[in-house]
Amino acid sequence: VFYMDTVFSPWLRPGELRAILIWGELPRDMDSYLLVPHKDHEEPPCEVSWISGECHSGGAELDYDVKSSYGPETITIKKFREGKYRYRVAEYKGKEDNREVLLNSRAQVTVHTESMGARFVVAKDGAPGDGFIKGRDWYVFTIDGTTRRILPCTPDTCGSGYHDPKGLGNG
Repeated sequence: VFYMDTVFSPWLRPGELRAILIWGELPRDMDSYLLVPHKDHEEPPCEVSWISGECHSGGAELDYDVKSSYGPETITIKKFREGKYRYRVAEYKGKEDNREVLLNSRAQVTVHTESMGARFVVAKDGAPGDGFIKGRDWYVFTIDGTTRRILPCTPDTCGSGYHDPKGLGNG
């Protein structure tokens, strides 16, 4: 059985998007990461996370970094730019192969704009989930910065380097 919790989000301005991560009691600390395309396409994308709360080129920021179970942890895109955004989740200081912890986390991510919402869940008890798990990361979704289309991550759509800004490729 998968339990869905309700999350409330402050109003968003037109053109903004918010991703909200919630999870169960364990693990105690989960973190969200968003790769943001740089405004200069010659530069690698930056990653918004607990390490760097906002991008050096602007446009997205970490609103809340919760460190004591359940969440919510939120990232807001304030201004989209051309390119591909990628959202992933990891346990803070998790093991290299963290599949079981992620599968048992009850993690879910809701995405909100001023006019729509979407929900992504990690797989649980043999039920299919959204995105995919590789190593210590759950790769959740991508966003096309031009069309604002949101798609669940697959190994193909998240690019060859997954979250490595230098290995994104065109996938």
